[in-house]
Amino acid sequence: MSRHQKELTKKQKIIIYASSAAAAVTAAIVAVVAIVHIVNNPPAIIFNSNSASYTSIFSEFEGSSGILVPEATITVTPEGENEKVSEIVEAAETVKLTNKNKVVVKAKPVDASGLSKRQVKLPVKYLSQNPELPTGCEITALTTALNYYGYDISKTEMSDEYLDKTIDKIGNFWEIYVGNPRKNGFGCYAKPIVNAANRYLATQNNRHKAVNYSGTEFEELLKLVQDGTPVIIWITMYGEEEKDLREPFATVQWTVDGKDIQWIAPEHCMVLIGYDIDRGVAIMSDPQRGIVEYDLETVKTRYLALHMQCVALEEIPVINGIENGAVYYTTQYVTIADYNLSSVTVNGEESETAFLIYGNAVNMYVIEATDLNGNTVTYTIYTKPVSALLEPLGNLNASTVTADNVDAIKDIKNTALKTNTRYSSPEESRALENVITTCDTLLAKIEDISKDISRVTDNVSIYEKSAEDFDSEDLYSVINDIDALLATKNLTELQRTELGEMKAKCQNWLAAISQIEPTASLTE
Repeated sequence: MSRHQKELTKKQKIIIYASSAAAAVTAAIVAVVAIVHIVNNPPAIIFNSNSASYTSIFSEFEGSSGILVPEATITVTPEGENEKVSEIVEAAETVKLTNKNKVVVKAKPVDASGLSKRQVKLPVKYLSQNPELPTGCEITALTTALNYYGYDISKTEMSDEYLDKTIDKIGNFWEIYVGNPRKNGFGCYAKPIVNAANRYLATQNNRHKAVNYSGTEFEELLKLVQDGTPVIIWITMYGEEEKDLREPFATVQWTVDGKDIQWIAPEHCMVLIGYDIDRGVAIMSDPQRGIVEYDLETVKTRYLALHMQCVALEEIPVINGIENGAVYYTTQYVTIADYNLSSVTVNGEESETAFLIYGNAVNMYVIEATDLNGNTVTYTIYTKPVSALLEPLGNLNASTVTADNVDAIKDIKNTALKTNTRYSSPEESRALENVITTCDTLLAKIEDISKDISRVTDNVSIYEKSAEDFDSEDLYSVINDIDALLATKNLTELQRTELGEMKAKCQNWLAAISQIEPTASLTE
């Protein structure tokens, strides 16, 4: 079906009714909802986070979390009479617009008993999503966290280069950002943000990775913040009152790959950077407002309503002294850094956190470092004999080298000069010196040939101006020099051709001076 995309992607007002009543009260609420529905008010769906049968209507989707919907399906409709869904294209099989359903979350109060600090505020710098990314709160929140850890990346680069999105289609927001953060978009949940983060971090030789913590109890998120880790969480947009967040409702529902998915609005993504238990507030970096405080209990219930979606960056082991996939010719010193390190293995054997990788031999090393969180970093490196540096030259020697080989020889010499020799054995050092000497010998031969060609070229240029001013003996000398060069294997094809042309000129001038026609033997 086809409608107007621009209006489809508007973030919409949410109404959440939070209750901490017992199961009996829950039943009463359901009854009231039915009555309200009769008088054309939106029905309510009860999300009970304390139920033993805590399951998810989205359980078949990776990254989904536990939300109990008692014998009901979240139905969807945009808010307001004039709100329309547009440009629903082939990515969505069906789209349903039904009576709006308020989302009511029943949750226990925040339990601070597991926290060792009553107040925490991390020094996270605020980053606004506006004006460039009006619907890009998720990728802005991620960039805020990346910047906190020292990664120099902008929100727009993260959005444009690393975030998977459906610019013109309605897709599955569990898997991809639906819309365009620079214009109109529904948004996405945790998995696409994790993918974007790790895609970027892989380019940074980093010591972090993004982890999908979705489904984690809210109190555990507070512990992460207490320990210095800001947490990207999905809640709702700010409300009209201070410290308030808008109430959520289920909105547009569509079908992707035969499965129904529903969007809860007005979805918003922030970074949880602190809390104050005594004042009952959560401190957030809100991409729309700044560093602000929201009611702690409300943040928890909104977090539950948005399927407990959250992402954090974890430190991972760092392998120093080598680069993954690299080839080394000399011995290297490797160290493993991680405050939370569990184990290190080299080719499957347990190892210390500092060790040598011996060079000047053909070997492959697989190094694995694992921390207590289960994060594993694996490097595979290769070693070769130092003499293998000369392999690209084949059998080239001073008798056969030409100017065509200059770049290859210089590359080899530069590699040898840049090779880390701090931990090299005497044998490795001597082998490197031999490589450098070989390169210098070949380059010197090329330079000598170039100088010889330049002398011939200069003489021929002089004759071109006034050949009659020179005698035949001079011309014979130039021809002999050319013949000597042509007899070597040190010429490129272009040099050989140019020298042949200069020889022919000299022969013609010699004939003119001798007042005889050049013979066949002279032009051979």
